[in-house]
Amino acid sequence: MARHLPISLKSPLRHPLLGVGLLIISLPAAISAGEVSFNRQILPILSDKCFHCHGPDAAHREADLRLDVREDAVMDAIVPGKSADSEAILRILSKDPDEVMPPPKSHLTLTQGEKDLLKQWIDEGAEYEPHWSFIAPSAVVAVPDVTDKAWPRNDIDRFVLARLDAEKMKPSPEASRERWLRRAAFDLTGLPPSQPEMDAFLSDTSPDAYGKVADRLLASTRFGERMAVPWLDVARYADSFGYQADIEMQTWPWRDWVIKVLNENLPWDQFITQQLAGDLLPGATHDQKLATAFNRLHRKTNEGGSIAEEMRQDGISDRVHTVGTAFLGLTFECSRCHDHKYDPILAKDYYSMAAFFNSIDEHGMIQGGENRGLTLPQPALMLPTPEQKNAMDRTSAAAASVGKDVAGIPAAHEADFQGWLGGKREMVEADLVAHFTLDEIKDGQIPNAAEKPAPPSAEPPASDPAKPADKAAPAPAKKAKVPPLKTARPGANKPVPGKLGQALLCTGDDAIATQDFGIKKCHDPLSFSFWLKPGENYPRAVVVANTTSFDANFCGYELLLENGRLRWSLMREFPGNAISIQSDEKLPVGEWTHVVVTYDGSSKAGGMRIDLNGKPAATKVVRDNLSRDFRSSGTISFAARGRDFGLRNGALDDIRIHTRAITPIESAQIVDGSSLGGLLAKTSFSPEETAALRAYYFSAIHPQAREGAGKLLAARTAWREVIDGVKEISVMKETAEPRPAHILLRGAYDQPGEKVERSTPSFLPPFPKDA
Repeated sequence: MARHLPISLKSPLRHPLLGVGLLIISLPAAISAGEVSFNRQILPILSDKCFHCHGPDAAHREADLRLDVREDAVMDAIVPGKSADSEAILRILSKDPDEVMPPPKSHLTLTQGEKDLLKQWIDEGAEYEPHWSFIAPSAVVAVPDVTDKAWPRNDIDRFVLARLDAEKMKPSPEASRERWLRRAAFDLTGLPPSQPEMDAFLSDTSPDAYGKVADRLLASTRFGERMAVPWLDVARYADSFGYQADIEMQTWPWRDWVIKVLNENLPWDQFITQQLAGDLLPGATHDQKLATAFNRLHRKTNEGGSIAEEMRQDGISDRVHTVGTAFLGLTFECSRCHDHKYDPILAKDYYSMAAFFNSIDEHGMIQGGENRGLTLPQPALMLPTPEQKNAMDRTSAAAASVGKDVAGIPAAHEADFQGWLGGKREMVEADLVAHFTLDEIKDGQIPNAAEKPAPPSAEPPASDPAKPADKAAPAPAKKAKVPPLKTARPGANKPVPGKLGQALLCTGDDAIATQDFGIKKCHDPLSFSFWLKPGENYPRAVVVANTTSFDANFCGYELLLENGRLRWSLMREFPGNAISIQSDEKLPVGEWTHVVVTYDGSSKAGGMRIDLNGKPAATKVVRDNLSRDFRSSGTISFAARGRDFGLRNGALDDIRIHTRAITPIESAQIVDGSSLGGLLAKTSFSPEETAALRAYYFSAIHPQAREGAGKLLAARTAWREVIDGVKEISVMKETAEPRPAHILLRGAYDQPGEKVERSTPSFLPPFPKDA
């Protein structure tokens, strides 16, 4: 009685190919003598000689005849069981050049052996089979009987011997112990045995001597390294991005993960799942997220003229191709542009599978310039050492503690505010580092009219009515010599009548530039304010930028005008590691609008604000995921940026820069010159007015609050300095909502066709509805 072996995809990785091997070896045994196999004998003939004109490609199909689908073939060309009555055989055997198939003009011919096979196949019933790789193996496989009962030592040997019997071959003589050990050592570790290992094995006469060697080699850390090599090849592993620059990719931590889990004997199904979708597992661990770097090993470029979306789509396609090769044994490339000519892969199948890999916040290109190789493609996973992890936790907790203390200052010092409110209440313009009126231009430079305020007194204002509270206000500031604003090449941006005096009409190609006043890092608070008159409805225009890299994959902070709406962003790389907000209201073309953008140094979108004409604008959060610092250029540019679109025919007037997130009442004061001053002159206040003054007071005046802001900046700086030294690796991180996916006509990134949903290819079982 035949015994059976179970086959499971959950086999440990020490035997990942066992099930496949059993399947392949057992196939001939499943075919009786003389029976023709469609997949192994007939399909190659039809694919090579017939499918070009009578296959799945409707554009090349002749006579409306399909031979790749049995239902169609038996209607027109094949009579199952009767080759003599089958039109296909009659055409194949015809001597008439106008009738014979394949036609002479195709330059294809069938050998006599191929003709005989086709006749036999039809006579046997002309049964079709699914593609061999889509036929699931049986749950159990019968162990074959063999002629030499003494030769097999286990059931696997019986499969080997059965195949040898079928081929009328004899097993090779047993290898010598020396040769066997070399083979085993090279197979399992990739290294030859040492002389002491050889001597120990040769002297071991115990029955389990071979088993002990196998166990020792499997337990070696070199086993994981050896087993990783073919997998790294399949996964297209490389340490650089390829293309002309071939920048370092720094993916070796994923390679180390592969070696580690192979040595740990991770089950095969988990090995696959964690690499394809480890980030989506419930409570995903650090290592499971790291495993998804498998999907980010494709090439990327920063070559000038490259199109980000085209390169992003190339990366998605690379993931589809790799999954097809690694897990399905198929090349999917043909169906990127059209339905596959021979394999049962539709273009819809291709893009439905691509939809699984479409929804991460990635930019199509890597950063260039001085950032080459320094900022990896996002999203990325930080890889701190244990010491760095401890420092990250410590500094993060310290920053959170200081932040909590600072947030509590207004409530704890309400009496100070009330004392100031009942006192003299002089207006202070705190933290203004630059004010460019644009009214005076000399030799391409615009003087800075900013007054640098002296720091407030360290002594808190008294709430005692006998002691005037306004003593805490800082002394009047003196003029500070601060670098001027440069207008780029002479005559480029031209003086024109402005909103307040003189403005600059911008070319869109020439930046108005100044130093960054120390606003360099993700924790540095800031405010920009200016009058802006768009010259047209720009699809994209740079208003303010302090960034590195080029070709749209910028790093730093920027304010863009996109189809009339302002988008204010700070980013390590957009969109994968960035905070960004966008105004709901559109700016009118050809009209002056006052713009203020602020940021409080929190690395949160909630710490950003856009004011229009002195009032906080309604905004939506575009991104809220800035997890580490960016690299800025040291120069703040207005109206243009290299290799980008600027404010063509747009105008700017009265530019101010603060190293603090100014409050809404200060923003209104800049616009009308009276909002804050008029409010301070009043003797009674509404609740809304009191709230506005309270925010201003604790931001610009109160000593402890301002001292607290300095401590918070220092705490965030300490955290950032730790993070700066932590390595990272590009991984998968699913977006909150899937991106729309489409069939791309002829594979072109800019030719979306039919919308598709995430789905397994039609030749595979359907994706579970509840998955």
